[in-house]
Amino acid sequence: MARNSQSKDDALAALDFIVNVLKEHEKDLDKLINELATVTEQLGETGELNGKNKQFTKRSYKLD
Repeated sequence: MARNSQSKDDALAALDFIVNVLKEHEKDLDKLINELATVTEQLGETGELNGKNKQFTKRSYKLD
């Protein structure tokens, strides 16, 4: 019985680690998206880069 409990604890610890890593990646991606939006705004509304940023932003938030 103790082995089964240890196995469950190990599995929960692994899942907790994965969730924390994914949260950190999400924060990093949000920061990068915001920085990309800032750069795009600085380049102006007429550039081709702006349209690509908007497409990227639309696709990235479909994950929510």
